[in-house]
Amino acid sequence: AFQEAEIGSIEPGKAGDLVILSEDPCAVAPDKIGKISIEMTFVDGGIVFKRQES
Repeated sequence: AFQEAEIGSIEPGKAGDLVILSEDPCAVAPDKIGKISIEMTFVDGGIVFKRQES
């Protein structure tokens, strides 16, 4: 409670966890959702995972 200044939206200075996907899960067929890959993961505003180019 009362953490609006720290969390709740994507803004400079706020802590953020975020996942970047290869495709929009709302725009693909349901049977294709499992094929979506994770491109990047951020925790507390820092990159903790970045997919390697093949």
